[in-house]
Amino acid sequence: MRKLNDNIATLKAWIAPIKQLPFDVLTLVFIEATNQDRLAPLTIELVCTTWRSYILKTHRAWSYVSVGERFNPAITLKYLVRSEPFPVHLDIVRSSVEIVDQVSHHISEYASRIRTLEIDANSYRSRGWRMSSLKCLRFFGRVTPEIFFGKLNWGELKVEYLKITPLEFGASSRPLIRQHLTHLLHLVIEDQRHYKYSWVMFVEECSMTLKTLEIRLTGSTFYNRRPLQLPSLERLEVEVNGIRDYKRWPFNATTPLLRWYKEMRHPDPNLLDPVVFHTGTEHVIHLQTDVVPQLERYPRLRCLHLSPITRIIDSAKLKAIHAEARRLCKEFEALFLDDKEGRIVKSGGNFLYYVDEGGNESFEVSQGCTSSMPFEPEPF
Repeated sequence: MRKLNDNIATLKAWIAPIKQLPFDVLTLVFIEATNQDRLAPLTIELVCTTWRSYILKTHRAWSYVSVGERFNPAITLKYLVRSEPFPVHLDIVRSSVEIVDQVSHHISEYASRIRTLEIDANSYRSRGWRMSSLKCLRFFGRVTPEIFFGKLNWGELKVEYLKITPLEFGASSRPLIRQHLTHLLHLVIEDQRHYKYSWVMFVEECSMTLKTLEIRLTGSTFYNRRPLQLPSLERLEVEVNGIRDYKRWPFNATTPLLRWYKEMRHPDPNLLDPVVFHTGTEHVIHLQTDVVPQLERYPRLRCLHLSPITRIIDSAKLKAIHAEARRLCKEFEALFLDDKEGRIVKSGGNFLYYVDEGGNESFEVSQGCTSSMPFEPEPF
């Protein structure tokens, strides 16, 4: 009887719904599993011979290499080999120097396929990797000129995406920034109190090529020079923390091609006194802010995203903002609302807000504006 039951279980397994999934669908499942756990391919290949053959053909699932305690040298080599010919995403942020040294010769052999590199600024050191295909570079920790220029082989690099917290970059760094970042399109930059505007230096020297820019500032420091000229910029995110003077913003900018704009002030935004700190907003179609915006500056606005909602905005104020947006912005489509604390909607959450012709309000649960532009480029 037990043998019969085993045979029945085996036959049921063969006709299980997942067995009917085609290879291309299973590939997407495997890649998503890898996004959740970098070691997922090692588990998937043990399920059955069919899945093993499929995962070995899914090269992208093996292309995320996180060097560390979970990724020993043998596993790292396996991933590098099985991901070929796909570009490699290499994460060595949480790796000790000793572990990276153990796998350095493997990485060096496949360095030409490294497309994305994430490194800890304090522990990373040059190992002579020739990363000729590197496009995306993310630093974690504060980066000094010595680290930035001294520990990377910039000769062949054509970095298009950079995430960095610069520290103590002086005037002598300007020519080197300009020389090494001539291909930069996407910049994520952070600056903290008393860092002497290192972030400004990067933005100024890369201003002509940037398409997306994200700036996070902390402390009451300001930039008072002439407006930054950003002729190619399509997306801008500015987040400021700890700035007390709301009459004054960190810098001015001219952005004639801007289409996606995010402006956040923490921890206490002055919602009744908005300040537009840059020109060139007439093409913006998506605006996310925690202040009440001057909507006449955004004639082509389609999506307004208020985030987060504070106690200053109530239902009447929200309805007035919606009416003004429909009146001033001829292409206006939607108002999205972040109300996680339930100040307007008791249940709290993210909502699509709408007012019908009779003045009746509705709040539809939503994940956000679908017209937003992705900021971080895909690593591949």
